[in-house]
Amino acid sequence: MVGFLGRNHIYNFKDKKWIYSYGTGECKVSLALTGCSFFHKTYMYLYSYLMPKEVREMVDRIKDCEDIAMNFLAAHLSRKPPMIVPTKYFFDCTGRCKHNLSKKGGWMKERSFCIEFLTRIYGYLPLLYTTSRADPVAAEIPFS
Repeated sequence: MVGFLGRNHIYNFKDKKWIYSYGTGECKVSLALTGCSFFHKTYMYLYSYLMPKEVREMVDRIKDCEDIAMNFLAAHLSRKPPMIVPTKYFFDCTGRCKHNLSKKGGWMKERSFCIEFLTRIYGYLPLLYTTSRADPVAAEIPFS
């Protein structure tokens, strides 16, 4: 998987649970947000038809975590972390995005639940950390 925005997972030793993290201030990522990412079309087929039904039902029920589920699938099959291609251009949604999922209450807990749920379904946590990123030279060239 290749994406522009990376996130990660962290183990909370106090609660003995995996949690979803923005990774603020950290250089490692283990998830690529799928809103703008690239992956082989085979992953879409596998997600739709071969991934356990409980996963798709959970995503449909809570209307979130499809990106985490896709990252689990890709990491499980490839045994590789995502590749992040950062950009210096940032889309600021402040005041413009009325239906942003991250604004609903309990969003971080919900996404942490998804990591725990998927770990139980898979029988292990396939997500792998990476500090590698592909910094494009073109990111330094202004659009206009």
